[in-house]
Amino acid sequence: MDAAGADETGYVVGSGDSGTAAAAVDAVRQLAQGVNHLDLHFSGLAWDSEDGRIGLTGIVRTAMTSERLILVDLSLNAIGPDGVSLLASSLLSPSAACRLRHLILNGCSAGSGGGIALGNALGDNTSLLELQLGNNAIEEEGGRALAQALRTNLKLRKLDLHFNKLRGSCADIARALRHNTSLKSLSLRENFIPASCAKHLGRAIRDNESLRVLDLR
Repeated sequence: MDAAGADETGYVVGSGDSGTAAAAVDAVRQLAQGVNHLDLHFSGLAWDSEDGRIGLTGIVRTAMTSERLILVDLSLNAIGPDGVSLLASSLLSPSAACRLRHLILNGCSAGSGGGIALGNALGDNTSLLELQLGNNAIEEEGGRALAQALRTNLKLRKLDLHFNKLRGSCADIARALRHNTSLKSLSLRENFIPASCAKHLGRAIRDNESLRVLDLR
């Protein structure tokens, strides 16, 4: 099931909501009441609010305790490497009460640090089905960390890494696919993939029996 298919009751802010602080406070309230679909994309959400208002930290702290939460979309919020690392270590932790199935972080300025944190968290995560991490400049370091996670993760079905300057790390991802038996959809488009990676991708397509969609545009 992709993000569009995540059903049940959800809380939606998003689309440039003007009351960012109020939206964050209301998100925490809604999480405490048991929503399962939290959409705060393009909400001006901050890693931490300098004026003391509730921000990402407060949302994550509450989300960790939500047993019903299955989808989080924080796309187009510049939460940076620290914010993405917080999400990875908290919401994808085996000790978290929530068992996320969909995490959507397109355009969050994750950088290589955020990519590495997500790779480390995904290695032994047993709930996440979909990770969208497009346009985050995770670069080769982040790509290699996610490649390592794909060798051991047995749950992830969809991974979107478009426009991340992955370059040579696409070869690491391709090699990991030869061991992965769960991933069905992978986007590597717009990643400046060198010609030397072509043979590795070819072998991955040949050897991987679960992958159905590989986007290299």
